[in-house]
Amino acid sequence: MAMRYPEICINTAVISKNTETVVKLCADKGIHVWGVTKGVSAHPAVASAMLEGGCQGLADSRVDNIRKLRLFGFRNPMMLLRIPMPGEMDEVAETADCCLVSMPGSVLML
Repeated sequence: MAMRYPEICINTAVISKNTETVVKLCADKGIHVWGVTKGVSAHPAVASAMLEGGCQGLADSRVDNIRKLRLFGFRNPMMLLRIPMPGEMDEVAETADCCLVSMPGSVLML
């Protein structure tokens, strides 16, 4: 008997519809929604579904994931969901549109 590996099936139509529902609920309160792609390793189909559902942009805590989305052609706003390390500043400035900063000196490094 052949060994079967776990498999995840992603229903992008459901992701898009759920995103649309959340975006509408938040819009009534003046809240803008960003899709977080970290949990799916920036899977392009999931990212597209969240944008189709109305997300203003995409966010991730991994610079590699943001770069991956850019390489796949995503031109929407991107946010790094953590404070960048000093050695990442150049790449963050090139790939992300915004990031978290805790020290004024970090802004100067970007």
